[in-house]
Amino acid sequence: MTYVYNKLNKAANYFRCEKYFKPASAKITLNIEADVNGPTVAQTDYFRSLEQHYTSMLPDISSRITSATNSAGKKEAFIFDDFSKDFRLLAIYIATSQKTPIECMITFLTDLAPDYDLVVELEDLELIGVELME
Repeated sequence: MTYVYNKLNKAANYFRCEKYFKPASAKITLNIEADVNGPTVAQTDYFRSLEQHYTSMLPDISSRITSATNSAGKKEAFIFDDFSKDFRLLAIYIATSQKTPIECMITFLTDLAPDYDLVVELEDLELIGVELME
């Protein structure tokens, strides 16, 4: 892991690494907000829990993505047959564990909207939103 230090905003310090994420069968970027001492036990446990529950979260994530594209003024909602084939997991960001519940963002890329990143927001393991970001 590489420590990224922000001297202007110490609250924005984080660790970054490339990690194989087994449920997506892919290498992803993992960013964990932390001080120089590294990720906390709570953040590490959260990541393991996310790995364990990721596959069961996909139906809710895919339906929220469809809703988000409708509300973003897209001509058509994304229509996809297989979420894991049409969306590529790019990155996971885990906020500091001092916040309760733990906040997390998962970023996906897709050829269905090559100009957008799709960001899924979680509190603990509860899906709270999906954003299309240009």
